[in-house]
Amino acid sequence: MTGRSLEESKRMHVQATEVYPGGVSHNVRYEPRHPIYATRTAGATIEDADGNTYVDFWNNHHVSVLGHAHPGVVDAVLPQVDEGLHDGLPTKTAIDLGRKVQSFIQSAERLRFCASGTEATMYALTSSHD
Repeated sequence: MTGRSLEESKRMHVQATEVYPGGVSHNVRYEPRHPIYATRTAGATIEDADGNTYVDFWNNHHVSVLGHAHPGVVDAVLPQVDEGLHDGLPTKTAIDLGRKVQSFIQSAERLRFCASGTEATMYALTSSHD
């Protein structure tokens, strides 16, 4: 961090408390004083609303292990943008991805992509398709 003030983050937090309980959409983002508000990410850094720069040791919740906006990831995603990012319906791309996962995990006879452990447990307990 460069040591600048957090006045803009504080102002944004006041606005956020009008929308979210505690000013955050998820409890892990709660900070007793107020969280910082990110405005830009690149590589391994995050810039906040006050112009402070931080090293992102959390790597976007461990999703961006290659860093934010890694050129290889951007190059792979851009062609897909024209095709759609989240159709909400089954796609050939999803089948191909599932097959790729199965090629890495030979014991994975069937799989599901889940957003949480709760969702995975729910599917495990209720799935009886073929």
